[in-house]
Amino acid sequence: MTSRSLSDIQYEIERYEGTINLILLCRFFINDKFKNLKFYPPEESFYTDYQVEPVAPDFSLLDKKQTLGVVCEVKAGLPQNEQYLKNVIDEKLNRYLNLIKGWSLDESKFALIQYTLLFIAHVDNIDKLRAYLIKKNNESQFKKKVSVWEYQIHSDQYGKGLRFFRIRFYCGESNIKELDNEANIGYSVLGNELDRERGTCLFTTDPPVEYTIMNLWIFIFSYFAVKRGQEFKISTDEINKLIKKQFMRWGGKKTLLRRSWIVDALKKMVDYKLINKEEEKDSYNVKYEKRNKKDFLDMIKEKFEKESEEIKEPEFKRKKEVEVKKKQLKLNSNYQEK
Repeated sequence: MTSRSLSDIQYEIERYEGTINLILLCRFFINDKFKNLKFYPPEESFYTDYQVEPVAPDFSLLDKKQTLGVVCEVKAGLPQNEQYLKNVIDEKLNRYLNLIKGWSLDESKFALIQYTLLFIAHVDNIDKLRAYLIKKNNESQFKKKVSVWEYQIHSDQYGKGLRFFRIRFYCGESNIKELDNEANIGYSVLGNELDRERGTCLFTTDPPVEYTIMNLWIFIFSYFAVKRGQEFKISTDEINKLIKKQFMRWGGKKTLLRRSWIVDALKKMVDYKLINKEEEKDSYNVKYEKRNKKDFLDMIKEKFEKESEEIKEPEFKRKKEVEVKKKQLKLNSNYQEK
């Protein structure tokens, strides 16, 4: 934990939540505006050749009638650091423009004749992303069309504290003209609606362990507390089953939920003394009390401060020990000279 700062953890949690909010915003947009386009959630994947693992974008769109598709990468926390931006974008360009052979669906596998790679990035980073994509295309022309949408979060003009998430077309083009036309107009959703929806779609890809801890307590443990009382025993399998059933409602038949995410979070919760590990295998004792996001961030801050004190204290002791030894050596030396 000492390798990351508190601000790093807060950023990671907010970036992860922002990614989910953006995917949900796009799902609202597609379901609201298009009848012929189908939204495929993060669980769905594309197939590649037999030597390469299937790849799963943040979400994808498919017009089966025209055999046209869009694969989308949401960059909610795309950094300003240019080298990191290059590494991230290069990896995505290679993955989605060179590796994909077709669409991996439950009902069938078929090759896509045309598909577009869509990036969605925050308005603060959009110019840097556009400039880099132009540079890459000039070096070697993209094999597929590439499009970019921008997103931003803004408050209402009446000062009521409401947040709106908005997406809008920025540059490039897709193979689906009506999608570009609607995106050019823009689309907004109230932040509270996305927050409510996010309560049923907790995970996409690898989450920060602190994010998992926070949501296990707020959503999962609160559910079991209602069923079993404020103090109860719980297993990894029970948690995994409940999340899949009620908190991964993306609308697809597959799920990216990994048992290891839960295992890692439970271990960390034991370290934090939030829960206790029972002697029996895969059993944990929980004394539930209501906590919110702020409570968890405060708790993490407290852990950081405590760890910092524990690190400083041994250093101080070592310095004192060295000073004492030096004095002893000097005394011994003086004694021998006499």
